[in-house]
Amino acid sequence: MNDVGRWLLDVRRAAVLLAVIVRTAAPLLAQRLLRRRQPPEVIGARVRMAFERLGVTYLKLGQFLAMRFDILPEEVCREFARLFDEVPPMSRQDVVRTIEEELGGPPDEVFLEFEHEPLAAASIAQVHRAVVPGGGRVAVKVQRPGIDEIFAADIRNLKRLALIGDALRFLGPTSVRDTVEEFRRFTSREMNFVTEGRTAERLRRHVGAFDDVPSVYWDYTTERVLTMEFVDAPSLAQIVHAMNGGEQELPAGIDPQRVIENLADATLRQLFVTGFYHADPHPGNILIRPDNTIVFVDFGIFGQFAADRREMFASYIEQNALGNIEEAYRRFIPLLEPTAETDLRRMRVDVQKIMQDWFDASRDPTTPLADRHLGKFFGKFIGILRRNRVRMTLDTLLFWRTLVVVDATALRFSAQFDLLAHLRNFFERERPTAMERILTVLTSPETAHDLVELARNAPRDLRRQLENANERGPRLTVRKNDSTRRMRAANQDARSIAAAIAAVAMLVLLWRW
Repeated sequence: MNDVGRWLLDVRRAAVLLAVIVRTAAPLLAQRLLRRRQPPEVIGARVRMAFERLGVTYLKLGQFLAMRFDILPEEVCREFARLFDEVPPMSRQDVVRTIEEELGGPPDEVFLEFEHEPLAAASIAQVHRAVVPGGGRVAVKVQRPGIDEIFAADIRNLKRLALIGDALRFLGPTSVRDTVEEFRRFTSREMNFVTEGRTAERLRRHVGAFDDVPSVYWDYTTERVLTMEFVDAPSLAQIVHAMNGGEQELPAGIDPQRVIENLADATLRQLFVTGFYHADPHPGNILIRPDNTIVFVDFGIFGQFAADRREMFASYIEQNALGNIEEAYRRFIPLLEPTAETDLRRMRVDVQKIMQDWFDASRDPTTPLADRHLGKFFGKFIGILRRNRVRMTLDTLLFWRTLVVVDATALRFSAQFDLLAHLRNFFERERPTAMERILTVLTSPETAHDLVELARNAPRDLRRQLENANERGPRLTVRKNDSTRRMRAANQDARSIAAAIAAVAMLVLLWRW
């Protein structure tokens, strides 16, 4: 699309947005003029319906904002969480045209069999069942035509509106423009099916005994078409419906307790061991095989941690699960982004109380499972962060959302499942002891190299230090144009000191052990 085409699309989408804003805001403004304040849930419901009318970008924006408990009232977030992107299926001609453009031929020629009636249709894509040459049964996800251009136009308009929002401090200390950019990056991943396929493969490399991920057929996958192994199994949502009096019976062999424990184990391993996780494990995205194996599907939303970040999350949750509240809070604080308006002292007291209440509830066998639900305590926790003007990064929000969804699924499943108790058992099983962690560091090639260098250079370094101690006069020498060599030497000294400390720590621990 050329510049004129983009400009016209921007104008057209802006006009649609303006019309919906007026339609949504007029009743709210009228009520305000009559001095009738609408509760947050009413405002949230009206905005949710506006997002549904505006289409794909705003459906995804609402789903994104549903996670932003740190900047929006909880009632509004709950309303946005009700946004579903189920839409009428696209025409057969659009499906054929997209597959021709992406795979080089119509679906009936590319595949041995292709069912033109979709299995499911959503705002970004719809899924068809097919058979590839060779006989493999697959699910083909086909992207709706033109949504990338509409999304780009909507983002340009939202960034223009964000300038006004920031001028009016619409989100307080939070930048509206930064939030829009974060939303753009987050949603763009969902619209690139190659990224989704790579996400599936990465998760598949680390599956356990009772969880699985379908394989990707790369010869039939592009940015707009994703072909994966077809898994013929009911979704967790269908099983929950059957358990709660639905028309269908519970499939043979399904054990609700094992299902929820397998789901929790798979999710916790992704969060705390591999650091790369499926960030949308709601019941519609989980299939259950007859042996109670969990099969993850739909990989548009994922989260990932660097090793140090993963350790911060794991150690915080581990300490909370063990009841070490002071230590849990100390490890929790680096995960937040306080502002100039944050009352750190008040927040410490309030957050520690919530941690203690969650721990106490999980240890009391008389506490109903609904009162142990993480979502109940998370709502209070988010309220404290909002009152103190504290932000959370997107990876923190995705982390919490994933845990809350698993816990909420357990409640819907009517299973006797206590997330905090399961966390304790998981950490006892999976987390290494202090001794094991130190031995892991000390047996790494880098540490071994540093220890060898330390031993080899120790006599020379000691002699140099003794000579320096006997010298009179200044001991600091400044040389020009030697920054690179000095930096390299400083780094080596730091590594040597770290290796020495590690060696001493190992000896002390071995002596005490």
